[in-house]
Amino acid sequence: MVFSKRLLNIIALLLFLQWLDGVAPHKGFAESIDDTRVANSNASKVVDEELDALMELDLEDLLVTVASKQDEKLSDAPGIITVITAKDIKNYGANNLMDLLSRLPNVYGYGTAAGMNSVTSIRGQTLGFQDVHVLFLLNGRPMRENVAGGLNIPIYSTLPLNAIERIEIIRGPGSALYGTGAFSGVVNIILKNSESEEANAFQAGYGSFDTKTAAGIVSGKKDDWDYMVSGNVADAEGWRFSMTDENNVNNTTSLNQKTHGMVAHASKNGFTFTGASLYDARQNLGSTPNWPISHLYEIRRSMFDLQYEQELTQNWKATWNFTYNLMDLVNSTDTDFLSENMHVEGAVRGKLFDRVNLLAGGVYKRLGDDPGVGRTFWVNEHSLYAQADYDVFKSLNLLVGLQLNKVRKVDYDLSPRFAAVWHITPELGVKTLYSKAFRSPTAGELKVFTASFIGNESLRPETIKTFDAQIFYKKSNLFTALTYYDSRQKDTIELVSSGAAVTPRNGEKVHYQGVEWEWKLKPEREWEFSGSLSYQVNENDSGSPDVGRISNFMAKAGVLYQSPQGYSVGLFNSHFSDAQRINSARRVNPEAEAYNLLTLNASMDVPKKMIPGGWPDVRLNLYVDNLLDEDIYFPEVIRGIINTIPIHSGIGAFGQIVLKF
Repeated sequence: MVFSKRLLNIIALLLFLQWLDGVAPHKGFAESIDDTRVANSNASKVVDEELDALMELDLEDLLVTVASKQDEKLSDAPGIITVITAKDIKNYGANNLMDLLSRLPNVYGYGTAAGMNSVTSIRGQTLGFQDVHVLFLLNGRPMRENVAGGLNIPIYSTLPLNAIERIEIIRGPGSALYGTGAFSGVVNIILKNSESEEANAFQAGYGSFDTKTAAGIVSGKKDDWDYMVSGNVADAEGWRFSMTDENNVNNTTSLNQKTHGMVAHASKNGFTFTGASLYDARQNLGSTPNWPISHLYEIRRSMFDLQYEQELTQNWKATWNFTYNLMDLVNSTDTDFLSENMHVEGAVRGKLFDRVNLLAGGVYKRLGDDPGVGRTFWVNEHSLYAQADYDVFKSLNLLVGLQLNKVRKVDYDLSPRFAAVWHITPELGVKTLYSKAFRSPTAGELKVFTASFIGNESLRPETIKTFDAQIFYKKSNLFTALTYYDSRQKDTIELVSSGAAVTPRNGEKVHYQGVEWEWKLKPEREWEFSGSLSYQVNENDSGSPDVGRISNFMAKAGVLYQSPQGYSVGLFNSHFSDAQRINSARRVNPEAEAYNLLTLNASMDVPKKMIPGGWPDVRLNLYVDNLLDEDIYFPEVIRGIINTIPIHSGIGAFGQIVLKF
C-alpha cells in the first residue's frame, strides 16, 4: 500500500509537470502524446547522432567541472578523473549508484553490519566502517552530514539513476577546493537538463528478491526556465543474509528495504536551483553484529542549493551559493542522529593577460549536530581558497592552488595543490600533481557515548599528501592512461577496542602506493571495450600491511555490442583479489576470498510497428547481477571479533519497461 501511494504521487507529479510544459491544453491526450513522441523521437535521434559523432571525434575529451570548478576538457583537467556517462549507465545497467562506482579503477564498494552498500574505498584509503574519505557533490555542490561524516546510504541506494547526465570521479585529494572530507576522492554527480537524452520517461520494473521499482523523469523549458524533476520508489523483500555472529549463533534472514528519492534542477536568468530528497529504510544488525536483527534504520538525506551567477565584466564573473544539508537517522533500538549545515560561498573567476586564469572564494559554514545526546551542538567554520593556472605554452599549463581552513579542533590549516599538464603531442600527454587533503573529526567521533561507541574529544584532523603522475593517450576511438600515485597519511583516525566498545583515536601514519591502468576502445560503431587494472599496497609505521583490508589487485573489463536494429548487450566483470584478514578474529564465516562480480545488461527498443497508436517509444531491459552467483564476503571491520560478513546478494535478475516521451 505504501509503495502504491508513493508511486501514484510520483506519477501525479510527473503528469502535472508535463501538463505545465504545454502538452495537455492543446490536443487530446493520446494525440498530444503521439505528436510529442514523434517530435521527441526525431529530436532524440538528432541528439543520438550528435553524441555518436562526438564520441567518434573524441572518445574521452568530455567536458568536466570537478577539478577546477569550471568546464574544461578531461585531458586538460588537473586531476586523475574518470567519467561515467548516461550512455554508460544505459548500456551496462545498474541497480544503484554503488554498482556504478564499483566498476571504476581502484574503487571498492562494500557494506558493514550497520548497513549494506555503505562505504566507497578509493585506492584502499578507507580504514573501517565509516564512509568519510570520499566527498559527494550534486551539480558541484557538497552533500555533507556532520554527525558521522558519511551516512551516505540513501545516496548509494536511492538517487535516481535516470536523472544522471554524468558522474565525474577524482581519485586523489580535493580539499584545496572542497575542504574537509575530499580526502581520497571526490564524486560529482551532474544532473540532466531539458536537452539531455531520455529526459522525459517513465519506467517500472520487477525482479529477484521481490523487488518492485518505479521511476520517472520530466524536463522542459517554459518562460525562460529550464527544469528537470526525477523521482523513484522501490520496495524489496531483500536477499538472504546468512552468517554466524559473535555468540556463535547462525541464522538467515531477508534484509528488506524501502526507498524513495527525488532530485530536481532548474535555472533561469543566472539563478540555478539544485535539490535532492532521499529516503532509505532497511533492517540491519547494527554496530554489534549479533542476532537477532532488531535494528530498523530510517535515514533521510536532503540537500538544496541556490546559486546566482553574475557577470562582472567581459572576463570576470562572480558566483554566490547558499547550500543546505539535512540528515535525519531514526534507529528503532539505538541512538538517533540529526545533522544540518548551512553553507554560504562566494567566488570570483577571471582571466589576466590572456594566459592566467584566477579563481578565489570564501566559505562560511554553520554546522548543527545532535549525535544522539539529546541536544544540538553548533559550530562555525570558514575557509578561503585561491587557484591560478598559467599557460606557459599552448601545450603546457601550470596550476597552483591553496585553501586556508578554520575547522573544529584546529586553529588554521593549509591545503595546497600543484599541477602540470603537458600535451606532448595532440594525442599524448602527461599530468603531474601534488595535493594535500584533510578530514575533520565528526561530531559522532567527538561526542557519541554509548554502550558500543565511546567518543574522543581530543581527536585531531587526519591529513593526506598525494603525488600523482599520469601518462595518457587519446585518439578518436581510443583513450588509455597509466597512473602512479604515492600517498602519505598522518594522524589517521582509527577505531580501537575499549572493552565491549570501540573508540576513535589518532593513530599511526600510513603509506600508500599504487598503479592504475584504464582504457576505453571503440573499434567500430557497434562495439566498445573498456576496463582497468589496478594494484595498491599500504602499510603503517609498525609495518602492518593492508590496514584498510581492501583488495590489492582489481581487474575490471566491459564489452558492449549495440545493434543497428535497436538492441544492445553489455557485459561487465569486476575481479577483486582476497581482502586482508583480521588475524585476531574468530573464523566462523567463510573468508573474504577473491571473487568475480559479473553483470549482464540487455535492452531492446520495441519496433514502432509493435507499439499501439498513441503510445510513446518503448524499451525493454533485463539486468542480471552477480551472474556467476558468487559468495561475496568482506572482513567485519566494526569490531573485528568475527572474521567476515556477507556483503552482496547471489544472482539476481531485474526486468524493466521504459516509456520514452
